[in-house]
Amino acid sequence: MKVIELQGPPSIGKTTTMRLLYALLLANGFRRTSRDQPFLPPPPGKDFAAILEKDGVKIGFMTFGDVAKDQEIHLRELKDVHHCAFTLTASRPFKKWQIQAAYPGGRLIPKTEIPQAWNITRHEANIRDAIQMHQALLELMPAPAPTMP
Repeated sequence: MKVIELQGPPSIGKTTTMRLLYALLLANGFRRTSRDQPFLPPPPGKDFAAILEKDGVKIGFMTFGDVAKDQEIHLRELKDVHHCAFTLTASRPFKKWQIQAAYPGGRLIPKTEIPQAWNITRHEANIRDAIQMHQALLELMPAPAPTMP
C-alpha cells in the first residue's frame, strides 16, 4: 500500500484540507464503498475515515493522525483487512515512527502553514494542498484498462 500523507503541526488546517480533498475525489468519480461509516457527509469539524473506489482500485481515506500508534493501527487495517492499494491521510510529524518509511513508494505533502486564523489566504492554501494530494494520487494510480468498443 502506498500512502499519500499530508503532514503538519496541529491546528493548521489538515482536517479542513482533507475534507476538501474528499469532496474533490467524489466529484471526480470516486465512490465510497465502506459501510462502517454511518454519516455522509462527515459531521462538521470531526475526523472521519472511509474507503473509496475508482476503476477497481481501493483507497483508504482518514483525516485523523494525531497519535502515531493509532495511525499505525489504522493504516495496517486498511492494508491487511480492507486491501487498499492507497491511503490518503493527515498526520503530525512523528518522532519515532515515519509513515513513508513504513510504507515506501508514497508521497509526503507538507501542509502549507498560514499563521493567521481562518482567512481567504489560508482557505486558498488548503485548496492548493488538496489539489496537490489529488494529483499525487492520480500519478501513483495505475491507468484504467482501455474499454473495448
